[in-house]
Amino acid sequence: MGLLSFDAPYDRTRILQAAARAQARRQRRRAIRLYRRVIALETGNAELHTRIAPLLAEVGQDFDAWISYRIAGRTYLKEGRPESALATYRDAVRCMPRCVEVWLAIAKLHRHEGRSHEAVDSLLEGYRYFRGRKLRPQAIHLLQALREIEPRHLLGTLELARTLARASREAESSALLHDLSRHLRSPEELERLRFTQWRLHSSLGNTVRWLRARYERHFPSEPERPRLPALRPYRR
Repeated sequence: MGLLSFDAPYDRTRILQAAARAQARRQRRRAIRLYRRVIALETGNAELHTRIAPLLAEVGQDFDAWISYRIAGRTYLKEGRPESALATYRDAVRCMPRCVEVWLAIAKLHRHEGRSHEAVDSLLEGYRYFRGRKLRPQAIHLLQALREIEPRHLLGTLELARTLARASREAESSALLHDLSRHLRSPEELERLRFTQWRLHSSLGNTVRWLRARYERHFPSEPERPRLPALRPYRR
């Protein structure tokens, strides 16, 4: 059977079969061209977009890949299928872990479904892919999105403070830690924050604060014992 000509009359079934064969043979660019012929007439077909998106990512067309993943995800959401949308975005993460928009989309979907904790976890997971110096702006963006969900999240705030300091934004980093320190009640968390404060912004004041937090964690003051009422002298 000869190869399908791109000048042949439109035959949806035949084109999709040829695209699947090309994909199986790792002929990615041919498969992309074939899928695009069908998508041009079915722009909102989520299934087709999930087929072409990983192929686009594999050939380095990350922008076009994300467009297809986003169309598929939004289509699934409109159809009332949030888990299919999440699976689509998870596949996008597998193919393009350094695409900020994918992590933000996952977090947004979790929040939409009332899963704020999962949204925070996904942003922390995504942040770990942006550790390099050139990737700091993306890392800051993800951590700031995390704090919009949970402003007093300890790990997210500490990581944001560290990243801001490394990006020569010391004033923002210091203000962030100072603000969070006013809301912490756990001795362990406060010691951890004070240690980070001292490491990033070394000063006599921060040294004293860290040592005080460390002392108070390991040698907590004993609660005052309740006092018994004084006995009155017995009178006849």
